[in-house]
Amino acid sequence: MKNLLFFDIDGTLIPHGVKEIPKETVDLIKSLDTNKNEVFICTGRCYHQAKKEIETLGFNNHITSNGQEVYYQGKEIYKSCFKKEEVRELVSIMDNFECGWAYETRTNIFVPDRNFSINLQDALLDYGFQDVIISDKHLEEDIFQIWCFDLPEKVEITLQNIPKKYKSYKWNELSAEILPGKESKGNGINKVKELMPGRCNVISFGDGVNDIEMFEISDVAVVMGNAESEIKKYADFVTGDCDKGGIKEAFERLGIE
Repeated sequence: MKNLLFFDIDGTLIPHGVKEIPKETVDLIKSLDTNKNEVFICTGRCYHQAKKEIETLGFNNHITSNGQEVYYQGKEIYKSCFKKEEVRELVSIMDNFECGWAYETRTNIFVPDRNFSINLQDALLDYGFQDVIISDKHLEEDIFQIWCFDLPEKVEITLQNIPKKYKSYKWNELSAEILPGKESKGNGINKVKELMPGRCNVISFGDGVNDIEMFEISDVAVVMGNAESEIKKYADFVTGDCDKGGIKEAFERLGIE
């Protein structure tokens, strides 16, 4: 029975504060027997923010934008974006509360040209995001995620007024991401499983709140040691920190080779 291995990026493959996947982790994953294992990136990042990591590992399988884009063996098998009326609804709410916001397409992050979001581009760059552009003209493109970044009280009241049909994940008090309601990493993994000809063993590796749905549908959920205690409740077992050989430890415990 083949293993399907799904890896979150930030805090799992890449330690927080580090810019790229450590070489020892890349070498470890590339050394896996491809007859026994298939490797997938499974991240909340949109494709253009995960492209470097996908290419570094060299596998043509990835789930990006928390399950909104799914590629298997280089072919798109699923895509889900906001509807145009949903974008207009969310933009109206965030503008009403003068909450800084940005939106993400497959190719770029865009910050709207608003007085109250004048510093948002710098804030996103400080977070380590790339390709940040100030523009409203791309609101008609396929939008995968909408983010709010602002003072805690503005973010909180904005999220309180967003209809329940949408899903949101708070990164911290200053920021959150908003998705179409049904999307999740777990849903993305299920799209992959539907293509599999026989029984597969789903093993997921993660550390964050947006990994919970992925853990819930996995045969084995591996939570990194650096995860918050609330996330560790969803683990089949907790491995070491991502910067202390946690993935290697998990491979050894599970007999993955």
